[in-house]
Amino acid sequence: MVSCPQCNSSSIYKDGLRYVGEDKIQRYLCRTCGFRFSQPNVKLNIATQVSKESNPRKNVHEVGITSGYRTVKEPLNSLSFKFGEDVCSHGKSNLSIIEKDLSALPNYNRYVQVCASDKKAKNLNTTELKTVVRDASQQDIKGKIVEYMWHMQKQGRVDGTIHAYRQKLTQLMREGVKLSDPESVKEYLATKKQAENSKFYTMYVYDGFLKFLGLSWQKPNYQMTRTFPFLPTEDELNSLIACTGKTISALLLLLKETGMRLGEALRLQQTDIDLERNAIILNVPEKHSEPRIFRVSTTLIGKLAQLPKNSNWLFENYLRQSVAQNFRLQRKRIAAKLGNPRLEKIHFHTLRHWKATTEYAKTRDILHVMTLLGHRNIKNTLIYTQLVKMEKQDDYYSATAKTATEAKDLVESGFEYVCTTPEELMLFRKRK
Repeated sequence: MVSCPQCNSSSIYKDGLRYVGEDKIQRYLCRTCGFRFSQPNVKLNIATQVSKESNPRKNVHEVGITSGYRTVKEPLNSLSFKFGEDVCSHGKSNLSIIEKDLSALPNYNRYVQVCASDKKAKNLNTTELKTVVRDASQQDIKGKIVEYMWHMQKQGRVDGTIHAYRQKLTQLMREGVKLSDPESVKEYLATKKQAENSKFYTMYVYDGFLKFLGLSWQKPNYQMTRTFPFLPTEDELNSLIACTGKTISALLLLLKETGMRLGEALRLQQTDIDLERNAIILNVPEKHSEPRIFRVSTTLIGKLAQLPKNSNWLFENYLRQSVAQNFRLQRKRIAAKLGNPRLEKIHFHTLRHWKATTEYAKTRDILHVMTLLGHRNIKNTLIYTQLVKMEKQDDYYSATAKTATEAKDLVESGFEYVCTTPEELMLFRKRK
């Protein structure tokens, strides 16, 4: 069992792989102290070349030690190595250099690479050394980002938030921003052509990372401005749902009828679907919302029943990134085929906005919409009262029913009861 070399804790977190030639070395992160280290007992490939004639120093030769892409030089009298059939050792050491681990080498320079032929090794001048150029501070920042992600996980932050923070910090590093220097971040925000809300989000993410590092800065004056979300028509949503693939189509219809968040839908299991009652039970909501039960249509239940059942998950371990990329490709193709560029503005969260708006338009009950969406603050729900003004208030389908059976069918198809005429006809309507 792997344990931390610093605190001897066995609570270890795998932290990716390091590729050394054709070999893979596992990296680890200690959950207790946050120490990062590589897989222990990594053997080295030693290339030794000894030439007494080319080395004016007596009893001191140079050994080329290769570990993947690193090659260093060490004096002969500080190591033990195997040369041909003979074993040369220093002091009482009987181990060959091939048996020594990376941590056993005394104070080697890990940034120096030595190039020499196999048969004609020679002392290399400083100009003949190829130095691997690395930004040590950036390497340290990468480690700090991993530690920050683990810190957020211990604080109970959801996986979606942790992934978004890591994606943003990594993006800043790729664009040449020095995260250890707040002024570099300010220069990036000042010269970057992006929306004010995007700059505010970048500032917010970096501020949390800087507090984790124990540093402070004078934040620039960016403010979050609230905008109305894009609201498509129901015909546009239906056309998009009808033209996508089987899995994406079922997911879109699920979001349209329930108003779930994408992460909540991807966490659904096969046992959360009640086929007899046409209901879906949400037991694992996001953002600490309350569990909810949704009554859905028979069409949606039929689409969900056709999905593969190779695992307990309803959408077979679909990751947020992969399903989003798949949806973007299909949406672009459908928008070009139908000649409607508005379809490319539809995201997974757009269906949540549409559901909340239409639900409030039907009921005029803001608390009902708040419960449906799982909001903890009614301020987040009040925006949909203003979006209702965008909807046509006098555009309805109308229908009549003479019997209770006909009235039941109309209600199940989305119609709402209006009144009963003197001729005992029940009037129903449904918004277009």
